[in-house]
Amino acid sequence: ITQNAKVLYQTEVIQDNLNPSWEPFNVDLDIIDTHREIVFSVYDYEVIGTHELLGRVSIAMSNLIRGGRNTVMELADECGLDLGGLGRMRFHYAEVAKASGMARRGSLFPSPYLTSVVGRTKVDGHVMYDIRVMAPLADAKKPLEWTIRKKFGLIHKFHESIKSFVDKRQGLIKPFPPRPRVFFSHSEKFLNERQSALNAYWDSLSKAVPGTHGSAEGMEMKAVRTCLYKFLEVDEHMNKFRRKKEEERRLRTVSAADKKLQEQRQELKKLRQKKAQTMREKMGLSEQWKLERLYNSPEIRAIKDVVVFVSMCPGSAVIRRHTLSLVNLFRALNIKFETKDVSSDRKSREYMLENSTATNKRLTPQVFKGGKFLAQWPQIQDIHEQGNLVSFLLSATATAAR
Repeated sequence: ITQNAKVLYQTEVIQDNLNPSWEPFNVDLDIIDTHREIVFSVYDYEVIGTHELLGRVSIAMSNLIRGGRNTVMELADECGLDLGGLGRMRFHYAEVAKASGMARRGSLFPSPYLTSVVGRTKVDGHVMYDIRVMAPLADAKKPLEWTIRKKFGLIHKFHESIKSFVDKRQGLIKPFPPRPRVFFSHSEKFLNERQSALNAYWDSLSKAVPGTHGSAEGMEMKAVRTCLYKFLEVDEHMNKFRRKKEEERRLRTVSAADKKLQEQRQELKKLRQKKAQTMREKMGLSEQWKLERLYNSPEIRAIKDVVVFVSMCPGSAVIRRHTLSLVNLFRALNIKFETKDVSSDRKSREYMLENSTATNKRLTPQVFKGGKFLAQWPQIQDIHEQGNLVSFLLSATATAAR
């Protein structure tokens, strides 16, 4: 959303939707020229490269306010030419806060910052008043608010700076509480009455200063608004709020972009795998063909003197599962091997315990070749998954297995 080449707002990104509905958002009317057109541009979001312009709509703010919820406009190209029903935008304009009778007739909104005195505390002998500032127009879901703490002397000094403005509006702005007649006479009753009077004063004052000036507004109103916003620390808190919103919107956009990019990468990976599988099948290099070639290879036939020590009566289901996996793997690869049952053959058990270099010598199954220990099932499984099982079994030494 732009006006005079200045970006006023940027919405969140909505993925894979030809009829998007964006979240409600607020734009401070103080930064908008209501007599000039505002441009609403719609883009096709691109993760890499420049976003593609789909169309844009130009409308004066005054027309948008008059149209309210019934404003529908066709998208146009960069030159303002109708795109022929390619798309349209529906505007839902609404005032977040109801207009107040205290606001000047020429204003579009009452003050966007409502104030009230919510408490007091003593600090170093001084009574400090807590003034809560609420900005109902900042966020449609949850009003923004903050609290400032000021001494009565500073509040009185601020009142004196705008006293002429307050005196002209005695019917709208409640009177400012007077100082005590006796110096340092701060009884609890007096403090309660002063706090109540301060609350009424601040509530009426904030409502009497409109947030968006009318065409007939004088210099006095502008000066009062500037003085009021400075005292309430509006710029500091609103800038912090805008930075937070911009960061949240950026994170949402980045998150959506990352998700889409990840999905595109996954799809590309699947397409490459499918293409490679198709190419392997055309060339006769499928997994089944590789397995058959390995089954009848001279390397497999050269593997000899392999002995697998197993336990036919294992005390653990894990050992039984490992034994079956090892035996089935050797059979599937057509590897010739001899099995010896250590649970029933005492000599085999003693031989395994004497010659095994495994961490747990009693754990089966264990693979020997040429009378030397090679590995147990977990190591055999890892070597097979790496595609090095045949070369490993052809090795005549036990060092590589340890």
